[in-house]
Amino acid sequence: MYPRWRVSGYYITSGEVQGCDISGLTILGLAQPVIEGDNAHWQEILLVDSRATHEQITALLTQLESHLESMPAEVGAYPHVLRAIYQVPLIYFKQNDERHLRVRFTPEEAICIRPGADDHRLRSWHYEGAMALRETMVE
Repeated sequence: MYPRWRVSGYYITSGEVQGCDISGLTILGLAQPVIEGDNAHWQEILLVDSRATHEQITALLTQLESHLESMPAEVGAYPHVLRAIYQVPLIYFKQNDERHLRVRFTPEEAICIRPGADDHRLRSWHYEGAMALRETMVE
């Protein structure tokens, strides 16, 4: 059975991209079936921390967009299309020695940074709980 959503992402503990500080920011790739229960057609968007400035968003995308993919392997050959980018509150924090993520995506409330090729049927999504985001990236 397929999941109802898939997510992967990065939390930047500290770092710079071309002189722009991106420390403390989070970026996620979120994949969902276009129609719930239809496992043949999925779509993927990127979610960027609402605290990020335009310059920081550009830096995050420059460094990480090509590394983010959330599509389940079971979907098989998925056409890589331009993914929409939305800015939403992303809170990644430590609680009881575990990392947790709190995020809520609502198409009506999210700020569209870049429209995508296939984002016309996005559904609301939220998560609050334990989450291990990718923590190490050296380039």
